[in-house]
Amino acid sequence: MERIKMADKYYGTIMVNVSGVELLIVNLKSLKPLERVKKDINLGDDVYQDKPVKFESVAKVAEALTGFVQILNDYGVENYSLFGSSALSQTINADFIADQLLIHTGLTIRWLSISEEVYYRNQEISVQLHKQRKANPNTVYLVGITSGNTSITQFDNAKFITSVNFSLGPIKIAEDLQSLRETAPNSIGVLNDYIDSKLNDFYIGKPSSFVQDKAPTKIILLGSAAS
Repeated sequence: MERIKMADKYYGTIMVNVSGVELLIVNLKSLKPLERVKKDINLGDDVYQDKPVKFESVAKVAEALTGFVQILNDYGVENYSLFGSSALSQTINADFIADQLLIHTGLTIRWLSISEEVYYRNQEISVQLHKQRKANPNTVYLVGITSGNTSITQFDNAKFITSVNFSLGPIKIAEDLQSLRETAPNSIGVLNDYIDSKLNDFYIGKPSSFVQDKAPTKIILLGSAAS
């Protein structure tokens, strides 16, 4: 009976992305994390160079997942899911990765879109903002940076207002810069202009009061392994 109660109380999420694998076990009643485990495995070098992820790397992911499943079993968690990041889903051998993980772990991976990644992250932040509403200013900007993407989300009084995503992240920028160096004499300048244009898109269509608003503003910067 105690094990059944435990199984209903907790939920596990496993995320596979270009930088490794992460396990999060959450108490569904309090929404507080019970356990968080991360295993660094570099898949980004292959993904962002349009190469298939190496078999050895896939084997490391499968091994890490096997360990995570054991942790879930130790906690008595029966409800859990395996997700894969949007960036990893775009790799040449994404189907091979999914098949290998299913064969070796019995887990079926669900590939997330960029919009879904941002949505789930924003949901988590929204819960925290509601809990800390008095401590937060009127406007909060959540800037989420992953290896290949950046998202900017606006909350007003803990309520979601808008969100925009663009393909900018440290690994993606490094790859773009390398390509620009081969074709553009002023590669840094071109890249800066490109980044500025993407950031300016966030302000398009916003009234002048948005820019001139004197209300307190808070910016939350998130580095994420969820890509």
